[in-house]
Amino acid sequence: MGWLQRWLDRYPVALRVAMFVGASGVALGCAPPPGIQYVSVAAGDRFACALDVDDNAICWGSDEFDKTFAPPDSFVAISLGTDHGCGLTSFSALRCWGNDTFGQASPPEGSYAAVAAGAFHTCALDESGTVACFGASMAGQASPPSGEFVAVAAGSEHSCGLRPGGTVECWGGNDFGELDPPADTFSEISAGLNYTCGVTQAGVAKCWGRNDEGQAAPSSSELVSVHAGSDFSCGRRSNGVVVCWGALGEEGVLTPPPSSFAQIDVGRTHVCGVLQTGALKCWGSNVFGISSPP
Repeated sequence: MGWLQRWLDRYPVALRVAMFVGASGVALGCAPPPGIQYVSVAAGDRFACALDVDDNAICWGSDEFDKTFAPPDSFVAISLGTDHGCGLTSFSALRCWGNDTFGQASPPEGSYAAVAAGAFHTCALDESGTVACFGASMAGQASPPSGEFVAVAAGSEHSCGLRPGGTVECWGGNDFGELDPPADTFSEISAGLNYTCGVTQAGVAKCWGRNDEGQAAPSSSELVSVHAGSDFSCGRRSNGVVVCWGALGEEGVLTPPPSSFAQIDVGRTHVCGVLQTGALKCWGSNVFGISSPP
């Protein structure tokens, strides 16, 4: 039977365990490996992806359309839509994966500085400041205006861009006024399901568009980032504390953990964030394990 089987037969289970435990009570030679350190995270519809410190995209959740299988590229940024994801590589190229029914995962070649995946379309900002969009455009959400932008956001059937002076310009569907930003200057924007949110240059969070669940009524105005989802939104304060507002459809989605986050993103029914320590935390719906990151 060999030496291993003879050893197993000779000693009872309790004694075998004791042989491998030191005086401190920790199993010798069995210390868990250090946790993966992350730099950013993106949340989609029933899946999420995060970038580790080695620029790898690690995804989890529903693998429908193979949307949890990001290509083995070196990424500096990622964004997720309903069933697809896109990332900006370290060589300024776009790489997309997942559902490509409308061409939302077939980016044009070029050098890019940012990418934003919407429900079934994607928009990207090239290095000259021009916005390029691809995918579904039934409402015109993939038909951006000309001119220079410094940031871009993609929602369900609309998209928005941030002009160099801080004004917001949006295009696509406007059923709820999601294309009509207030007369203000912004430092960042986020597009959700028929509504848009942003942080003004004065540090005030503002939203416009659909508000039937309170998703466009920030519970705190002093935020450094704001993230529009389907029927709820979340924002991050300067101390890393996260606040959320809107629909109560998913258990715990409006109750972030009392932690300090470096970055967060809102999916359809869950939220994920990178802690100041580099670890990941998610909350809300956990269908397909979307709130249980690796």
